[in-house]
Amino acid sequence: MRIIALIPARSGSKRIPHKNIKELGGNPLLVWSIDTALSLGLPTYVSTDSRLYAEIAERAGAMVIHRGGKAAHDDATDQAVMMDAMSKGLECDRIIYLRPTTPFRDIGIVKQAVKLFDNIGGTGLRSVEEMSESAYKCVEKPGWYIEPLRGQPHGITDMPNHQLPVTYHPNGYVDIADMDITKHGKLWGDRVIGYVTPRTTEIDTPEDWERAEYEISHGRGLSSDR
Repeated sequence: MRIIALIPARSGSKRIPHKNIKELGGNPLLVWSIDTALSLGLPTYVSTDSRLYAEIAERAGAMVIHRGGKAAHDDATDQAVMMDAMSKGLECDRIIYLRPTTPFRDIGIVKQAVKLFDNIGGTGLRSVEEMSESAYKCVEKPGWYIEPLRGQPHGITDMPNHQLPVTYHPNGYVDIADMDITKHGKLWGDRVIGYVTPRTTEIDTPEDWERAEYEISHGRGLSSDR
């Protein structure tokens, strides 16, 4: 079985310009994920639409897949990125998908995800973390007034958190795709393993970036964590 690591690194981030190559703790952001992949001993690829990003990735030890067409748009899906890579000649049975926006990873946790996927045999795996408050407390605001999420009864948002189901959200720590499933139109398939990780920093906004810098200044994200 051929397993590779794939890191999506499109240029053109709106909220943090050139986020994927902005330096965090002395390294461009995407290099944190490259280091993780190389530490796993995997062939490591970066999918990007930018020559500059490609040069940075290659200097860090990754191979580059030059992304084009719909896969280079800002609304491109993960599946589009993977299928673009396959169309460029990438051959593999499984992809370990590492998003640059989740830079702080413990190698042991990533390895455990791979082992879990091998043992359980789902169609895909996504890392998740427990939400501090159940998603059932969320509301929609279609106009002036708020209302419970579709399909939920009025009053559910007033219930104590401990009486509601525990909910999780994907955090980008590590995702695993089975290419036999993905190439037939279902990215993660119908039996997606939810791999619960510790809470981690995801970088999407300038405030997230400041939080990541704060964590580094207090010893988070050192080489022993990668």
